Amino acid sequence: PPASIESMHPSSLESLRATGLTLTEQRALHEHLKELGAKWKAASNDKMAERKWMWHESHRSKFKELVDKYQQHVDQYGPPGNHPYAKRGEPGGGCPLVGKQCPLKADLEIDYSEDYGFPAEAVYNVETVKKSNLLTVEELEQRKQDDDCVI
Repeated sequence: PPASIESMHPSSLESLRATGLTLTEQRALHEHLKELGAKWKAASNDKMAERKWMWHESHRSKFKELVDKYQQHVDQYGPPGNHPYAKRGEPGGGCPLVGKQCPLKADLEIDYSEDYGFPAEAVYNVETVKKSNLLTVEELEQRKQDDDCVI
């Protein structure tokens, strides 16, 4: 959930990689962090919040750059479903980009067009951390004695 991200240290966020994410995944990340970005910007007098906001802004600008690139490509070569690819010997016959160089193909690397049971409301996996019970010195000595008796 966003609350678990909000409490993270800025260095933990800065170490997260977003390279290799599809446009659809970048869009989901942007939507997921939208409210946190506004909170971090409002608290920019706090150095930790400022670092988080700068991290968020770098991802946001990268996302916008990808959307612009995608839209320019669609405007030039056509939308998904009507996106011809160039063939050898036919210059100017369609999209000349091969493989993941084409933003449309790159976005379909993982196909999210199927219905995977997306919930109507936001649902998050909640992680809990439990403290272990430390042994007292007496309990530790008792265990050592018990282990010595077994041998």
